[in-house]
Amino acid sequence: MNDSLKEVYTHFVKVAIKTNNNISLIQSLNRMNINIYEIDYEKTKILIKITYADYKKIKKYYKCNIIKHYNIYGYKDKFKKMKIYYLTIIIFIVLSFLLSRIILEVKVIHTNPLIRELILRDLKDYNIKKYTIKKDFNTLEKIKNEIVLNNKDQIEWLSIENVGMKYIIRVEERIINEKQENNKYCNLVATKDGLVKSFNISKGDALISNNMNVKKGDILVSGAIKFNEEVKNNVCAEGKVIANTWYTVNIKVPSTYKENIKTGAKRFNMSFKRKDDSYLIFKPRLNNYVSEEKKILSILGNSLYFTTDYEVKTETKEYTEDELNKLVEDEVNSKMKTLLKSDYEIVTKKVLKKSQNDSIIDIDVFVVALENIAEVQEYTIEQIEEEITE
Repeated sequence: MNDSLKEVYTHFVKVAIKTNNNISLIQSLNRMNINIYEIDYEKTKILIKITYADYKKIKKYYKCNIIKHYNIYGYKDKFKKMKIYYLTIIIFIVLSFLLSRIILEVKVIHTNPLIRELILRDLKDYNIKKYTIKKDFNTLEKIKNEIVLNNKDQIEWLSIENVGMKYIIRVEERIINEKQENNKYCNLVATKDGLVKSFNISKGDALISNNMNVKKGDILVSGAIKFNEEVKNNVCAEGKVIANTWYTVNIKVPSTYKENIKTGAKRFNMSFKRKDDSYLIFKPRLNNYVSEEKKILSILGNSLYFTTDYEVKTETKEYTEDELNKLVEDEVNSKMKTLLKSDYEIVTKKVLKKSQNDSIIDIDVFVVALENIAEVQEYTIEQIEEEITE
């Protein structure tokens, strides 16, 4: 082997040896026939480049440690230190490939449960179900066409779409329209007390006017069309009656909040994520922390992240007056949205009562809202005739 190849394949290491007398140490190494290729002096130790074989001689007599491997042995050492990282990436790639070939969910999108059950049953006959291997596009097209053909009286159209690890099946039901007579007669009645502010009627006889107070159950728009107090026609009243309505809302908000403050300590981790799941590669070493992630790799909807965990301490702080007002505003809006569940507008809000118990503030708020209070109520011709008789 020539000298250049010998240089490449000889196992050199940089060794740190603790010493209080550099000259005495060098003399001892010479007596041991140790070849020194590089040397650096520090206060309490020296750094020398020697062969690994010489290092094994020295460590019998001196306290020393290897701080660097050279040539191909350096790469081996780096690989040894990073093997968990490389192994994680390899496992991630293998898992991603395997998972990308498996179907974990079959979802039929349709409002009719009978249609969903019909499609799922037919799909199972073609082995399209959970925990099976994906089928190619041409096979899916063939299956789709056969299911539509076999159920042509019930299904108008069908699609099978492969999204990640699931099949999304969209279906359109075949509807046979039958002409039906509409013999429905109805009034618009008030669903709650209110002060009428505006109305827009497309069918029926309006019995209201602007700024008129109405009670819950009052007929706002009649389906009985009268002329000279005689009913000439009956329709199903249609329209909107917009009125001011009144509510007292009770809310509870905290006077304090908790804030996480970073201490400066941090640890590193890795995480594996799928669409609905995530897993940490290593166990967290901090008790209370927040995390920041950086994506390393992404394959077929599966991602590998490098994670930095920052240790935090939690402190309790009080809300300012402006922050409390914003909390109250948001809570009132949320309560009204849940209460009304339809188009509305909040006109005014006024705090009626406020009390505090420990860190909880209890507030009663009077709210004026603008909303549609008209509701369809059906009636029969017989009921109209009874009212006329009475």
